Amino acid sequence: MPHLTKDNLQPLYKARLNYFDFSVDDIGLWVFFAVPDTNNIGVAKASVHVNADTLSTQCIWNITLDHRKFTEMFVAHGVLYAIDDFTENKHKISIAVDLYTDSLLPINMNEFGQFNYVSMATFDFANKQLLVLDKGNRLGFPVSC
Repeated sequence: MPHLTKDNLQPLYKARLNYFDFSVDDIGLWVFFAVPDTNNIGVAKASVHVNADTLSTQCIWNITLDHRKFTEMFVAHGVLYAIDDFTENKHKISIAVDLYTDSLLPINMNEFGQFNYVSMATFDFANKQLLVLDKGNRLGFPVSC
């Protein structure tokens, strides 16, 4: 990612365990990162050049969402979804941003499963499911994104 260096990288999300996160949907590969000197989330759409074994950036969005307030994010059909929390009694997706129209979409997805300790979430676009890794178990929940 342009302008990212080891000196200005910030950990992502509430857990602060990683510096980059990845999501794949029917449109492509997406990379999430903390925008330097802000609390914003950066979203880059990457292009994979199979024959050349290279990866390039098509576009980068600087989204004014404080990444530290969210547990996880994923992209489905070009829409960024931010998961507020994933605890035993609390799980909610309250933010959806259409990256191509730069618009906030109305959403309030909550109570879509029982979880203990979720370490990863993504959207399975082929089966239209939210996939989560909960204490090492892969769980799928039908959702409409």
